[in-house]
Amino acid sequence: SPLMLSLLYDDLEDSCMPAVAENEIFQVFRLVDDWMVVSESRPAILSFVRQLSEAHQEFGCVINVAKSACNFPVRIRGCLMQQVGKQHPSKQLLSWCGLLIDPETVEVRLDLERYKGSRVTSMVTMEYSRDPGSFLRASILRLARLRAHPFLFDARINSKHVVLENVVRLCIFCASRLHVGIVQLCQWRRTANSYGRFVCSIVVSAVKAITSAANARMKVSHYATNTAMTPT
Repeated sequence: SPLMLSLLYDDLEDSCMPAVAENEIFQVFRLVDDWMVVSESRPAILSFVRQLSEAHQEFGCVINVAKSACNFPVRIRGCLMQQVGKQHPSKQLLSWCGLLIDPETVEVRLDLERYKGSRVTSMVTMEYSRDPGSFLRASILRLARLRAHPFLFDARINSKHVVLENVVRLCIFCASRLHVGIVQLCQWRRTANSYGRFVCSIVVSAVKAITSAANARMKVSHYATNTAMTPT
């Protein structure tokens, strides 16, 4: 289970922590088995990655080099990780758990690029046994609140431009899911005439949820009063 795997990796992670000077930054983020390491020290990162790779092999696991990335050259078992950063036009941002992170500024964006070439329909499941309309509304609002991660709207991390970009990205993401849900409802009932007001109500509720989350995070910054967003 994810919980047992997290406990296992927590112990593994502790055993791999390198010796870091007191004035150096070294922070490890992990979601189950997806790691992200941020540090001012290249030797510390290299030590952590090397020990983590060796520890994985002891547990019969292997780090997937093809899915690993760094903003400087790193080799695992003789294979070079893909590099990200401004010096690589085709791969400037680091992708981690649905987020895009700029290795130069550490700004965070919602990752929509990961869905390019994939079928959104495969990511939407409808419930038709009771009230599919209410199910769709609840699903979209839950998605909006879940994806409205504080990182995306925190003005201490992101510039005003990136915060507003994340609002647009999240609206696009929710709209694509809503579109697929409405198409499935129309196929189920064989009509689209009665969904106009229903769709508008979901859109308004979702936008309110997103802008509320954004404004709540932006209040901690000095420009919050000038950029508070109001749904129209």
